[in-house]
Amino acid sequence: MIRQQQKIAVVLSAIGLYFIFTVGCARGAMSAYFVERNNPGEVDMLHLVESPPGHLAGSLVISALNTDGSRKTDTVSDVSGTMTGSNISLQLNSSIAGWAQFFGNPTNLVGTLNGEVLTLSFGNQTLRFHEMSPKKYDAVLDQMNTVGKHIAMLTQAEKSLRASISDGRSLNTDLKNYLSWGQKRIAHVSTLHQWYAGRISHYSKCLQTIRPLAASKVASWQWQDCVLTIENDKYYRDEMAQSVRDADAQNTRTARSLDSEIAVVQKKFPQALDALNSACPYAKDVHQCVDSVQKLKSYTPNGALDPSLIAQFRAMVPNVSTAVAQDVQTSSAGDNRLSNLAKQIQTVYQSAQ
Repeated sequence: MIRQQQKIAVVLSAIGLYFIFTVGCARGAMSAYFVERNNPGEVDMLHLVESPPGHLAGSLVISALNTDGSRKTDTVSDVSGTMTGSNISLQLNSSIAGWAQFFGNPTNLVGTLNGEVLTLSFGNQTLRFHEMSPKKYDAVLDQMNTVGKHIAMLTQAEKSLRASISDGRSLNTDLKNYLSWGQKRIAHVSTLHQWYAGRISHYSKCLQTIRPLAASKVASWQWQDCVLTIENDKYYRDEMAQSVRDADAQNTRTARSLDSEIAVVQKKFPQALDALNSACPYAKDVHQCVDSVQKLKSYTPNGALDPSLIAQFRAMVPNVSTAVAQDVQTSSAGDNRLSNLAKQIQTVYQSAQ
């Protein structure tokens, strides 16, 4: 009897150990984050929850960067499916660009769970997701965001360099325009002298002609043509005087503006080059980026700005300023002379009425 009880105890003990072993090693209900990151600019995360056993639900979250390094709005799709042993079957219940747009909506994914690796296939694509904690997932997202900052840094540096080069080329055009305009202003000095001299001669001849005629009581209608012409000429005198004043103001304004723009370009080009040099470690081809920076350094500080145009501009400004000042003086003296002659002519004409 005692021996039989001992046998029963041994059997029960064995059964108990088996029960404990099978229960202890059985897979519990799954609730996990699976992350795939083959592309440094994208993180795909599957959050799967098994409830009830064999049935899966959760979401697929795609986090990605734009080409400029900025963060796209996360794309989220609900997920449902089944789990039989290690076999997984999932269905995306809403369209995700890059997934469902190629394979329809909903998209079916099938694969296996082997340890902490979830392998899924859809179409001819195969992705391997690695299980990780929420904290580790957040760390992966932080890594992607850091990549985004590096991309943004490189993008901004390239953008600034292109802008600086563009500004230099545009300034070359502006400097050429000023040089051309300046040559015309210098040539205008003698032209303006002739313009006023011609009118002063015409006004003087008119006055010399009408004075004796008016004094002799000759009817004004017989000699008033030159008087009326001079009255109408006031519009052109005013226009000429205004154009000279405008040229004076334009020269001052343009010369200062070009000086300022030259300083800005000479400051921004080296800054943009330094920024690009700092961002080169994040370029796809680091050596090419560094090599480009070294070559561009030979153009410091002007960049695309032509130094010969700067020298011509510096030499031209004083000459143009002198020419414009002479025009202002000629215009002032000439207009005073013409106004005085016009008043005398008008006095003679009115006295004959």
